[in-house]
Amino acid sequence: EQKYAEALEYFEKLRRTHIHDTDVSAYNVAIACHIQLGQIEKAEKLKEDMTFLNIKPSPITFITILQAKSKYMIANSITGSVTSLFDILDEMKMFNIQATPQTFNIMLNTAFRCGTMKDVAEVLAEMRAANVKPDDVTLSTFISCLRRLGRVDEAFKIMEVFKSFGVKPNILAYSGLIELCVQTARIEKAMELYEEMKIEEIAPDPTVFKRLFKVCSAAQSYYQLERLLEQMKSYGLSPTEEFYAMIISAYGQEYNLKKAFDIFRQMQYDGVSPTSQSLGPLFQACAKSGATDIAFRLLDELEAMGIHPDDNIYLSIIEACGRRKDLDRAIMVLEMMRKQGREAKTKTYNSMINAAGASQQLDKAFKFYENMLKSKVKPDVYTYNVLMSACRANQEYERCFTVFKELEASGIEPDVCTFNTLISTCGQMNNMSRALELMEEMQRRKIKPTRVTYNSLLTACNMADDTDLAKRIFTEQLSRNGGPGPDAVSFNVMLDALSKDEKYENEFFEYMEEADSRRLDIRFGMILLNLARRAQYSTLKKLIQREQKVRFKVDAGKFQTAVDILIKKGAIENARELVEWGKLNGAYIKGPTSKALGGSDYRNQAPRPTGSGGNVRDTRNRIGQQK
Repeated sequence: EQKYAEALEYFEKLRRTHIHDTDVSAYNVAIACHIQLGQIEKAEKLKEDMTFLNIKPSPITFITILQAKSKYMIANSITGSVTSLFDILDEMKMFNIQATPQTFNIMLNTAFRCGTMKDVAEVLAEMRAANVKPDDVTLSTFISCLRRLGRVDEAFKIMEVFKSFGVKPNILAYSGLIELCVQTARIEKAMELYEEMKIEEIAPDPTVFKRLFKVCSAAQSYYQLERLLEQMKSYGLSPTEEFYAMIISAYGQEYNLKKAFDIFRQMQYDGVSPTSQSLGPLFQACAKSGATDIAFRLLDELEAMGIHPDDNIYLSIIEACGRRKDLDRAIMVLEMMRKQGREAKTKTYNSMINAAGASQQLDKAFKFYENMLKSKVKPDVYTYNVLMSACRANQEYERCFTVFKELEASGIEPDVCTFNTLISTCGQMNNMSRALELMEEMQRRKIKPTRVTYNSLLTACNMADDTDLAKRIFTEQLSRNGGPGPDAVSFNVMLDALSKDEKYENEFFEYMEEADSRRLDIRFGMILLNLARRAQYSTLKKLIQREQKVRFKVDAGKFQTAVDILIKKGAIENARELVEWGKLNGAYIKGPTSKALGGSDYRNQAPRPTGSGGNVRDTRNRIGQQK
């Protein structure tokens, strides 16, 4: 600001001594300085002085004033008419100055942000009248503004319209559309845009990669994240801790602790020092997997590195203890926090309540709640949510609704997690009518359902064997633009429900194809069990003969049970086909199968290492030495 002020002081001195020698360039710089200092009125006064002194304004003069007006209107949320911008355009015509694409791009952005669609149409009309063709900035402006207005489909269509006019999209246009893909969970479209950028030789920047990371995480396409990380490096970009943290978090969500640690070690190898940004997701991954021993060892490692853990890391360890049903160890962590002078806060008590509930010790969960109130620590909505979850986990369903009444009496507003817990409880109670009433209550309170809400409803329908209702809910979830689309859990529950009745065979394979296109992990265990139990041999045959594009997992125990059921039902040929399919897909049965399958020929065990000499142990030793 001091430099701008000094420049203006010199300009005024110049005007006083050489008023007639002061040219348009000097005035343009002075106008820009006034605008940078927020002195728009003084900038306009200088433009008037130019007219009085017969100094013809240049295109830069008007662009500078136009940018200032636009910035002021947007910053101060001045909505309504954008007439002042058209006045500047008229003045340009009066001086016979041709408007440029930049002129109209500024006007379009302002019309979108502060005006109406009628104003936008008028700007476009003026643009056509001036025979000014839109450019890549016009396109990125359209996409950015349509994105803010929530007009998702129009933003995607406008890209194609501009391309047809020969406009090559710039990085801002692609980045804006990829951000829309994040908001609407369109992973396929995001990756398609990314590939298009590579074809057009537009190098992605960190913002584009960050948005791609987000859309892959939201769509649970975790294998894409590591590929993106390597491609980011190939463009000469150095991934920050934030990118590694997103991958660690993604693998933590998938309960893949080994991969989470692999990424963490790779981050350290790449010279990125860990902070709470990456350590938080790593400890959370330990918590989700219930890996208490690993979490404690990592805690020791941090101390050796001189890193002081924050409260969230300790709370993650408490959560891990809860998952292991090890409340004593959770209490030990609480004592560690107290010895370090860390005062028990709302989050601390919430974690202990959660750990006690997960450890099947409901009375102790309520004891922590009572201690919380005695210590005058205010509970929040999460406190009541974890109490309700504890009741549900301990099959105290009505007590869960009693806690909900306490929540309402406390004056704290329930959130979407509250209703998700209650709907899930109704599913375990096999009470679909109550679950639907809760959904209606959410709508009355204007609480938007999340993906978990829909998944809880789908699970409740599945438990109640109400497949038709599950189909309606799933269809609604699929058709929601900008809302929480279905994820791998949604598809797994829906496919499980459809596999229970042969009349839904067409829908079953239709949704399987959709899961393929979204690259989601499908768990085949329950599906195989359902088909075997209900003797749906035709559907089973089609399933195992189908070319599997989707990533899928088969639970060994459920696979074995499905084979046994087929054998008991006398479907020997189907059992053989399933066993052969299992061999190809890593689903191995431990021990010999029934003699009905051909005895030793159908043992279907994992291949054992062999060698050109020596026994299995020798071969293993040689393999170990080679490694």
